[in-house]
Amino acid sequence: MVLGFSPGGLSDVLARLIAPKLSENLGQPVVVENRPGASGAIAAERVATSPADGYTLLQTTAADAVLPAGVPQDIIARLNAAIVKVINAPEMMESLGKQGLEPQTNTPEQFAAFIHGELAKNAKLIRSIGVKAE
Repeated sequence: MVLGFSPGGLSDVLARLIAPKLSENLGQPVVVENRPGASGAIAAERVATSPADGYTLLQTTAADAVLPAGVPQDIIARLNAAIVKVINAPEMMESLGKQGLEPQTNTPEQFAAFIHGELAKNAKLIRSIGVKAE
């Protein structure tokens, strides 16, 4: 699990809270790897250039993860089911609630639609204010 933030912040705390339970559900060790810098681009690049085998994921929120392009649908479904199970467990909901969080889980399709919607919204904003790449 790759994070684009330094150790000790909220994202790191959440990842370290979730990782052991996710490991139990998957039957695989889940390691939290902090790759801070460049507003998350370093972590995103680490994940994007990883093999499409489902072993490397980018944590975006407590309940969502981004995988490299090309990960097979059965692996995506297995990871999603494991994450949903961890997040929706009563003890996890209680722990997250103590942090002031109210997590909601998504299907991979719902999360993809959200990401595409955000990209479209931001592209429209960038065009409207005339920002140009240098």
